[in-house]
Amino acid sequence: MDAPDVKPDIAVLTSVVLPEGFADADIDKLAAPGLRVVTRRVPSGPFAGLELYLPTAVMVCIGTAYFTDFFQKAGEDHYDLLKQTAKSMYARLASVRVAAIGSSGKISAARKYSLAYSIVGELVSGLSFKLILSTEIAQDDAASGVEAFLDLLRDIHAGTIDEARLQPLLEHKPIDGVVLVTFDSASGEIVAVDSHG
Repeated sequence: MDAPDVKPDIAVLTSVVLPEGFADADIDKLAAPGLRVVTRRVPSGPFAGLELYLPTAVMVCIGTAYFTDFFQKAGEDHYDLLKQTAKSMYARLASVRVAAIGSSGKISAARKYSLAYSIVGELVSGLSFKLILSTEIAQDDAASGVEAFLDLLRDIHAGTIDEARLQPLLEHKPIDGVVLVTFDSASGEIVAVDSHG
């Protein structure tokens, strides 16, 4: 068990509304020497904050160290495993409907984005992208979105992404250091989300 002040490379946060041990098999698959992977149970609320920034039923969090330290040593094999595991977790949650309860006017009646699953990727300390997926997305498109998002994180950390590609993703001001993005099935691209729109 890591000391409390040691930041994990990958953390899988699962809501207490899911069965105990929901992500244990996924964590076991990702385990590797030199990689800090943890799972944590999080309460189901109530939370204060904008809906899209709240924890989803499963939230996969990937720290910069995964791409800047571990990836350099482990290479594509573990990265492919991460992609497969992230897609598998989404598939297991695809039919889960998560309800949000909140003050009048604070919770949207028609939900555009799922509260079941998200991935948070740290870009630098204090700034992360959070991938949220449409409630209407087809499972194949969601899998493509997970891959595209992880590839985006990899390319950012490798310094191989074009500035013209990155700039539109940062068009909306981060809230608490988090920028919301989603997968546009039509273009096959990760795009920015306006949390106020």
